[in-house]
Amino acid sequence: MVQRGYSRQAETLADGHAIAAVKKLYGHAGGGASVFETFAAYHTEHGGEAPSLLSTHPLDAERIERLRQAAADWDPVRQPLRPLALPMPPPQ
Repeated sequence: MVQRGYSRQAETLADGHAIAAVKKLYGHAGGGASVFETFAAYHTEHGGEAPSLLSTHPLDAERIERLRQAAADWDPVRQPLRPLALPMPPPQ
């Protein structure tokens, strides 16, 4: 039921918007490909495929290539990656 409303084309378009948002926020898209490289390595290591729920998503290799292209102008020395500032829960 969930997959009916989504398509690989829509997910690819969403990826493009996400790349644009990351570039606007950080000034570059560096480091983004590593997320999908990690996913791809996990799938390879465990000999499995992505869950069918993710079948509408672009292939890992396609996403990695798009993110590498988006980060082609990134200079990691001038624009180092920074961790996200996430709120920490209070100690228990």
